[in-house]
Amino acid sequence: MRLLYNAALRIYKTGIWCASFFNPKAKKWIVGRKTSFESLKNFSTKNPLNIWLHCASVGEFEQGFPLLSKLKKEYPHHKILLSFYSPSGYEYAKNKYPELDIIYLPLDTKNNASKWYSILKPKAVFFIKYEFWHHYIQEAKNSKIPLYIVSAVFWKDLFIFKKTANFFRKSLKNVSHFFVQNEESKTLLNEIGIQQATLIGDTRYERVIQLKNSKFQDTIIEKFINQNKVFIAGSVWNSDSKSLIKIIQSLPQDFKIIVAPHEIENFDYQQYDDFTNFKYSASYQDNSKILFVNTIGILSRIYKYASITYVGGGFGSGIHNVLEPAVYNIPVLVGPNFEQFIEAKALKDNGMLYVIENNEKTEETIAKALSLNERTKELNNDFFARNANVSEQILVFIKKHGILD
Repeated sequence: MRLLYNAALRIYKTGIWCASFFNPKAKKWIVGRKTSFESLKNFSTKNPLNIWLHCASVGEFEQGFPLLSKLKKEYPHHKILLSFYSPSGYEYAKNKYPELDIIYLPLDTKNNASKWYSILKPKAVFFIKYEFWHHYIQEAKNSKIPLYIVSAVFWKDLFIFKKTANFFRKSLKNVSHFFVQNEESKTLLNEIGIQQATLIGDTRYERVIQLKNSKFQDTIIEKFINQNKVFIAGSVWNSDSKSLIKIIQSLPQDFKIIVAPHEIENFDYQQYDDFTNFKYSASYQDNSKILFVNTIGILSRIYKYASITYVGGGFGSGIHNVLEPAVYNIPVLVGPNFEQFIEAKALKDNGMLYVIENNEKTEETIAKALSLNERTKELNNDFFARNANVSEQILVFIKKHGILD
């Protein structure tokens, strides 16, 4: 199985290399990794005491940010190296937080992993949520470096619980500890012989609370709104557009519409040509119905302007971050593919999340969402407050075991 894993990675890299001749994102993936080890040497030479935190992309970075902040504060003599798998995550963090030490993670091969640890020699490693790279996990074990998976979540249909995935299960047994989001995740790990797991919750709750409490103002957004009520659709895919257009048509006439595509360059803006619209990066147009946010990094902050929201992905592979709008006590609409996401199910149970399952019932669903009462909002505040100290619990665990002393 290891041979198949390694072969698959080589094929994957070859595919990205071929795509890099015509795909800008693939080119960034290739070019960015050419200097990874050189940057790693520079970092480790300056910082012999260090912690390594790895994220796949933007979502995992935001998820891991509360832990990163707590580690920086609690261990000021340690420097934190932040690595990314995707170009979008790398560029987002690099532009928004230039003070951080950021690097691309080389492909998960045995040689790369061995070289990485021999240069970096981290005191501890934190992977956020889904990052299960076999060789990097194995080399951490071989080097006796503690490696933790933070805010992990598992479900019974996940590939690692299939009989044919013994290779991956053995790999995960080398993880020092899992900090999981729910009881089901802990139980599933226990059933395959992984006992080193603690139910601790999801650090995203802390992050969205941090963002809610930070100062933010946007003159372009505010000029467009002009004291009207606002509907914001965030992380929207083309697969969302049919239902989203129906939602827009079903909203009261006094609503302004803000749409933030998940993939700015590949989004089909022409589907919305029946409505007057303009893009955030263009000149402001009076009397426009829709504003397209074709920039990265502000979506989580502009939800505060909304009266009702839609989070995309529910008519595709799965919804995006519903906690970002819900923290503002705003009703959230999603497509039907949300069952895999425990935070979405919790918000639905709490009366904050509403499912658009077919266009015939769209108006009815919107009416229910807009009738959200104050008691539900109070309960929602309590719900977020109960989940707001996850990174602190992780630090308690780290201190108890003397890992960074």
